[in-house]
Amino acid sequence: MRRLDTSPDIDNRIDEYMMNMRDLMSAMDYTFSICANKHDYATDEECDTFETVCKFVGAKWRSFLKLSCPPKLHMLESHMWKHLRKFRNLG
Repeated sequence: MRRLDTSPDIDNRIDEYMMNMRDLMSAMDYTFSICANKHDYATDEECDTFETVCKFVGAKWRSFLKLSCPPKLHMLESHMWKHLRKFRNLG
């Protein structure tokens, strides 16, 4: 049987968890939308933003979820932003 967490800072810990999850899911949503775009060519600014977000997803995955990096996350974090910069499209 699991023990109920009754620590006094439980509300703050839940809020922090939900904010971290929101940040991670928003960043992943952005990266997936860029990957699904088949018609537009990315500008330099969009490439820079995509690179920053890809690296953020990898860092947040390790620091917040404390999980090892699966191959698809490695591709996103280390390679996809380079491909977007080179080809200006991932679709």
